[in-house]
Amino acid sequence: MKNTRLLISGLILAAAGTGLTACSPNAPVAGAGHPSGTGSANSGTGAGNSLTSGAVTSMASLGGAGVSTAPGAYTLQSMPVGTVSVQLTAQGHVQAHIVMFGLTPGSAHDVLITGPGRFRPVVRFPALTADGTGQADATLTSAGTVRRLQPLSRFVIREGTATDGSALAAETIAESGIRLVTGGTVALHAVTADPEGFNQDQPAGRATLTFNAAAQTLTVTVTASGLNPGPHAAHIHLGSCQSQGGVKYMLADFVANRFGQVINQTRVVTGVTSVPGPGNWYLNLHQGGMSQILANGMPTLYFRPLLCANLTTYATTGTPVPSATPTTSPSSSPAMTTMPGMPTGTPSATATATGSPSSAPTGSPTPTTTRTPSGTPSPTPTGQPTHW
Repeated sequence: MKNTRLLISGLILAAAGTGLTACSPNAPVAGAGHPSGTGSANSGTGAGNSLTSGAVTSMASLGGAGVSTAPGAYTLQSMPVGTVSVQLTAQGHVQAHIVMFGLTPGSAHDVLITGPGRFRPVVRFPALTADGTGQADATLTSAGTVRRLQPLSRFVIREGTATDGSALAAETIAESGIRLVTGGTVALHAVTADPEGFNQDQPAGRATLTFNAAAQTLTVTVTASGLNPGPHAAHIHLGSCQSQGGVKYMLADFVANRFGQVINQTRVVTGVTSVPGPGNWYLNLHQGGMSQILANGMPTLYFRPLLCANLTTYATTGTPVPSATPTTSPSSSPAMTTMPGMPTGTPSATATATGSPSSAPTGSPTPTTTRTPSGTPSPTPTGQPTHW
């Protein structure tokens, strides 16, 4: 027995010392869904940090979002997407360089490293703040010092900050695997949480878009899993998942059943005279319904993008109509809104469904309940994002 314990200890220490550069989601992070104090910390960016040369991933190298599997067919990308590079300084501080897209524009997020123990934060960082397009590229430095990262440590990004005071703010939206090591770059994987705040799954889904030139309609059908039960606002936007822009078309909410599934639900947008070439529109689904994602014209915690795809092709029917690039730049306020940053009117898509969203999959898990908005909305962003 003594030799067995020594062998297991040696394997854990060996795993902690390897320099793996990628990882996949493992067991749920300890402490997900429970608030923690932020503490004091320093942050820095640019030259002069102690990160290993070449370890930082650029925004461009994160790649696109969503994969086109056929004309008008897409595998949806779970959001946010990113990487983190972790390094110890000579003074024992932990520096983390985070590169992400797909965050709520202007949002702030608690960042920490957890150990293997339940509810056991190891290292705390200052808040990570997204810009007006939902991107973040920052180096954060811990206030406290450590000799080394504990075995089975995990990097965690939460939905909001502890100053919000809500359970929703403390839920994890992205995390690394448990093989977080210094000197390497690892992927951060999007996750969702159940109403009790424990991580449950990585969002996943697929969508098809069909343009009927004769009827001037755009039909959007979505199947997804790993979502929060309840309504999910959805839009077709100008711009891309990497650099979020203004709303082009508002869709009626997709509704996830008690198992977090959207099953073959269809929305039809009318009055669509043409579709653009690749790189001009994207489709996304939010964490909450349209009635939840805004407060006083600004995003709440429920605004968080969950699934996204850059639209590059469309299945087409009816009389062909030449493609046209939108006259509104993705970075400018969309022409269809009367006030920048605020969708107006009723969603133009009608909801139909070819499959029941409430049907249960084989092997039904324990039902969960739908959350209602709680807590204070996210801090007001600096600058004025234009995409909601």
